[in-house]
Parts: sequence; C-alpha cells; structure tokens
Amino acid sequence: MKNIISFFLFLALFGNVLAEPLSTQLTVGDKAPDFTVTDPSGKAITLSNFRGKLVLVNFWTSSCMPCRADHPALYKLYTLYKKLGFDVISVSLDTKKDQWLQAIRSDQISWPNNGIDLAGWNSKLVGLYNLKGTPSSFLISEDGEILQINQDEIALEQTVHYLIFEQPRFYPVVASDKIYFNVIAKYAVVDGNGIAVLKGRAKEVDLLKLIPGQYTITYENKEGRFLKVKPLDVPVTFYPTRVEDVVTLSKESDYYIYNQRGKLEIKGNGTSIDVTQLPLGVYYLCVNGNVESFFKK
Repeated sequence: MKNIISFFLFLALFGNVLAEPLSTQLTVGDKAPDFTVTDPSGKAITLSNFRGKLVLVNFWTSSCMPCRADHPALYKLYTLYKKLGFDVISVSLDTKKDQWLQAIRSDQISWPNNGIDLAGWNSKLVGLYNLKGTPSSFLISEDGEILQINQDEIALEQTVHYLIFEQPRFYPVVASDKIYFNVIAKYAVVDGNGIAVLKGRAKEVDLLKLIPGQYTITYENKEGRFLKVKPLDVPVTFYPTRVEDVVTLSKESDYYIYNQRGKLEIKGNGTSIDVTQLPLGVYYLCVNGNVESFFKK
C-alpha cells in the first residue's frame, strides 16, 4: 500500500508518465500530425486550421501538478505574442469533462483554444505525438513543421521571440521595383535558369535591373519565390492611410497586405479591402508591384 501511495504522489508532483514506449517518434523538422479536439462548448479545434501562425501545442491533465504550474507562463507567452501571429492550443488527456473544466476555471486559463477528446491515454494523439508523459509541448511553425519539443519556460520564450522578431522574412511576393526584409539579411536572387543575378546583404533589394518573371531568393538558410512585374503607367492609389475598417483602391486590382514582419495577412482582388480583423499597427499594401504603408487604428 505504501508503494502505491508513493507512486501516485510521484505522478502528482512530477507529471503523468507512461510506462510503455510508443512506436511513433517525432523529431524537430517533422510535420506535426493533424488532429481535431473539441473545446468546452463542443466546437472543433483543428491544428491545420492554424496554418500561417506559430503555434504551441501543450498536452496536459488536470491531475498533473507540473502541467498546471506551467499555465501562468503559458498565459504570459500567449498575451505577449497573440497579436503577432502566435497561438496556444492546450490539449487535455483527461477522461472526465467536469475535472477538465474545473481545472480550466481554477487555473484561469483564458486563451481560447482548450481542447479534449475524453479518451485519456487511449487517445490517438498519444500515439501520433509519441507522448510518454505530461506536460509535453510542441512548437509548430506557420507551415506545420515541428520547431521545438518540450522546451523549458525561458528557452521557449526566447525561441518565440526570435521567430517573431528576428527570423528573416521578405515581402512582397509580387514586386516591380523592390523587395524588403524585416532584418538585414544576406541574400541571392536566382533566375529561372539557376543563375544568380543579384547578391548582397541589406534590408531591401533593388529589382529594377531584372526582367519580369519568376525568381527564387535564398537568404539566411531560407528560400522563397517572388514575381517581378512591370510597373504600371498609372499606379493604383488607395485611401485612407489611417484606417479602421476598409481600404479603398482607385481601380480593381490584385492586392496583398503584409505586416511589419513580412507575413502575408490578406490577399484578394477588388476595390475594397476589409481590414477590420487586423490588429492595431503599421501594414504594407502591395498592388501591382508597388508597396505603400498604412496604419490600422
């Protein structure tokens, strides 16, 4: 009896641990398996619907004290970066909904994506993610790649900060005169024949000498593509430059809106662009290769 009590005390203090190893082994660089769980209201939460965001998937249980001790740090991380393309999905391995809901209320978990499938350790997620215990966390990139597994609080915050503020990105993907980086970056532009036509290290790249067409750009161990187009004789204008709800173009056009980190937020075709869902801040509007900034208030 003493040994049984000691075992359950160990689970409460140090997290829930599976005795048997699982066959699936996920590592950094793998694609994160897709899954669907339900939130307290019964609404589906599907991982693939978060493409385009940096996501932390956190597995926990209400009986795991280390899991619950992590919640204040997760809340802080979510609050700091939620408007910058970061989200948290908490997935409970509880089997009793009332215990899960009570833990959410008690810990004041306020981020919206809290899910469960009520299968506990028999959940398919245990095998998909090779879960051997809780807490377990997976940091997943905008395109669904696993970036980090089970980082501690400090390392996780540093990683998220780097990925959001310091990782090089370029924009726009359709340009007539220049493309831009969010940080100074070493780059090479390659044409369709595999010939490097531009090289350098800067925050912007002058494209005026390039003929229209598709190009590949490599920068800081990353790769992307952009389309060089001819500038219009009569450029498309827009208004207002400080906007709450709608940006209006002077003529029907293809448009792209990027945030300050170079992430594509909105794209489409028309004369009116609804920007009500954009957070407060400065954005870049690309129309027919021309880039102008506006402020979302």
